[in-house]
Amino acid sequence: MDALIAGLGTTLHQVMGTGADAAVTLAPNVFKRIAGHDLPVAESFIAHSAAMSVQKGYPQPIYLHEPDAKPSPGFKPETNRLAEAADLAALSALHRMCFEHGWSEESLKASLSLPGAMALTAERDGKIRAFLLVQQAADEAEIITLCAEPRWRRRALSERLLTAALDLLRHQKVRILHLEVAADNTAALALYGKLGFSINGRRKGYYERGAAAGVDAVMMSRAP
Repeated sequence: MDALIAGLGTTLHQVMGTGADAAVTLAPNVFKRIAGHDLPVAESFIAHSAAMSVQKGYPQPIYLHEPDAKPSPGFKPETNRLAEAADLAALSALHRMCFEHGWSEESLKASLSLPGAMALTAERDGKIRAFLLVQQAADEAEIITLCAEPRWRRRALSERLLTAALDLLRHQKVRILHLEVAADNTAALALYGKLGFSINGRRKGYYERGAAAGVDAVMMSRAP
């Protein structure tokens, strides 16, 4: 409070509200009590401000401490980048979160060591939320796996990740991109269809479902 009073100088400042009397008692040469405004009601403040002369300037608030409420940080889109060796643990954890037989770090490391293999990630809030693994051979490529953290699905994360991968493969002169998806994965089929992939074959009973009958693999492709 002492620092506030010192900063106000010698100009007389009008005050209202429940703390007005205390302020005047503390610094009568700085504060002047406005009668009839005992509660800090916005209507009273507006009415008093409207009656003031414009030449004196508009009333300005003086905050005694920082507000408790903070503005929300601005929206930042995800970052797409190529995966590195340091990402293997995060990629493995994400893959095991998405698939019953998720890959270990060693499996991912072996897959990424194959000629033409690379993983593209989508990061939000400093963490990898989705990734895809693709392998290129000459002018053709195949998506080996694509997964997104469950709570980040249906937010266009996979769509933007696939679009980034298509752009990258286009610059690498890839002529056609292949993939396989389970016939019962309706969300993935809809996404691939939206992005222009066409069905060109099926593998009967390719995906195991425990004691239940196997599920067909739908083969799809498109030009980047």
